[in-house]
Amino acid sequence: MKKESLVCFLLILTINTYAQKSNFIGRYNGSKPELAQELLLLPDGHFIFSLSYGAVDKLISGQWTVNGDKIRLLEKKVAMEPFIVYGRHSNTLKKGKLFIFKEYAQNTSVVFSFTDTFDPGSFKLLHLQDQTTFSHTDQLNVISKPVTTFFLSKSANMSSELNDKVKVYEITPASEWNEFMLFYNGEAEIPAFTIEASLKDSTLMIEADGRKGVSFGRREELPANFNIDNYKDYFKTGTGLPDTLVRRDSLGNQVTYHLVKSKGMFDSVLIIKEDDAYFKPESDADVTPVDHVVTPTAVWPPAPPVISGTKAKGKKQRKN
Repeated sequence: MKKESLVCFLLILTINTYAQKSNFIGRYNGSKPELAQELLLLPDGHFIFSLSYGAVDKLISGQWTVNGDKIRLLEKKVAMEPFIVYGRHSNTLKKGKLFIFKEYAQNTSVVFSFTDTFDPGSFKLLHLQDQTTFSHTDQLNVISKPVTTFFLSKSANMSSELNDKVKVYEITPASEWNEFMLFYNGEAEIPAFTIEASLKDSTLMIEADGRKGVSFGRREELPANFNIDNYKDYFKTGTGLPDTLVRRDSLGNQVTYHLVKSKGMFDSVLIIKEDDAYFKPESDADVTPVDHVVTPTAVWPPAPPVISGTKAKGKKQRKN
């Protein structure tokens, strides 16, 4: 018997033996009003958990192991950085470098510095920590100096008296790029999903967040035509970030941004002024900022044009 055939035979034998010994393998539907959720426990020791609630859709995959009469689910989480940056060269940008911050409104402790060499006192908040009004997109056009390197961090330090170190990410893009789109990846800070569970009369009982014996759903057999190969894409490793992003600029032209990986990450104490930020509410903004800050009223990119021949619907005028 060939070596490859022997390996496949042993793998199939192991899976079949495991399936015969475990009563947990199957499908569990834990859906409730306004909440759709499902858990698949596969014969090879993998699981897939899907959840949909309002505007939130989550899909978590990982491995499950048996410990006595319980199982433990642990998400296989890929290490990712919290700051995602894409860059390109813009022919329409006449001066400086343009930084486009997308949906940073809820991250009021993010700080940014565009000094070429690291300076812990050069960082500035994107938004004030008590700020309540935001835009979907904020733009910072740095024209006061050339920028070859910039730094991002999420800092809790508001005083030089605090000695807590934070993670700082250093980014050095291609020298010819002058426009950057920056996203915040909140998933990077969320710990790996893990729970323990047991079976009671074919019902999966969840133990998580200090709660024990919370009913999730009844066990159902996997379909007779179940093929585990159909699920292998759920367990591939990788960041999942595309190397390029195609968007439309303010003129409606299709442009391509390229993924910029950070040069490195290090820990440092930062000195941050809590009353100063790049994107303050309009009433508090500086009259003459060091660099040109643009806060557009429209969400970027602009909405597609109206197709010729269609009529816009308007409100009917009420007759008195």
